Amino acid sequence: AEAAVTVAIARIRSSEAEAEEAASNIQQVEARLVANKAELKRVVGLVERKAVTIANLDEAQASNDVSEAAKISAEAALRSAQAKKEIAVAEREAAEAEVATAQARHAESIKEGEELDAMLQYTTLRAPFDGVVTSRSVDPGDFVTGISQAHGLLRRPLFHVDQQSRLRVRVAIPERDASEVDAGDPVVLRLDAFPKAPIDAVVTRAAQRLDPSTRTMLAEIEVDNTGGRLLPGMFGCATIIATTSKEAIVLPASALRTDAEGSPYIYLLDEEDRIVKTHIVVGADDGHEIEVVTGLAGTERVVDAFVGSIEEGQVVEVVRSE
Repeated sequence: AEAAVTVAIARIRSSEAEAEEAASNIQQVEARLVANKAELKRVVGLVERKAVTIANLDEAQASNDVSEAAKISAEAALRSAQAKKEIAVAEREAAEAEVATAQARHAESIKEGEELDAMLQYTTLRAPFDGVVTSRSVDPGDFVTGISQAHGLLRRPLFHVDQQSRLRVRVAIPERDASEVDAGDPVVLRLDAFPKAPIDAVVTRAAQRLDPSTRTMLAEIEVDNTGGRLLPGMFGCATIIATTSKEAIVLPASALRTDAEGSPYIYLLDEEDRIVKTHIVVGADDGHEIEVVTGLAGTERVVDAFVGSIEEGQVVEVVRSE
């Protein structure tokens, strides 16, 4: 198409040259015609005065007729050249339209190629991060199709990929302790898989709201796992140090008892090793030790867990472990 444009431009230039030549010929012919008409008029006057013969008149008339015929021919040649130019211009416009069409098709082909390349990229699954494939639901050779949810079926993931270099531990904080837990509080993690290897960490974030169904608050603790020792899904225990008190009175959780109304109390020994029942107010509780807020001075002897039953006022024998 571009070659056709070039040919059409060449034809336009050729026809323009022919038109210029024809116009020049017309000017020359018109000049000769004017001269011949003047000569014919002069000869007619001479013939009327009988100064020349009729043969001279015929010769002048013939010259005039030839000039007029030459003018008509030159004008026809000019019109022919102009027609050729118009045809060449139309051919050029048609060729340019074909070039534009070809360029549009070429651009469309490029876009189609880019679209095909983009679609081909979907044939290779790339995770957005480095991780470990923990599960897959397809095997090599399986035909994978999209499953429409409109048919009552859910789309099934092909792979599950976990980024395990840093893990998140989720802890449910009881309602009584939720208000004391904040981001940055120190934590000691003890996993069931590594009971003798506690992990020191801090609370990364706390939900600051309770789950209505469990009455607990979610706290998250991020743990470095660059070595890959920890695995997602492991269970363990987290001890969060929300508050500290250097002068707190602490008892083993096994020493605490509750009466029928749910009030906490403990058994003390007086100077005569007699059982004395004392109600107390408890504070922090980590499941192993309980803080006593009021009810004890710190110098009393407290009865820990025992087998059997005792009553207030009963004298007991103190057995000390060796």
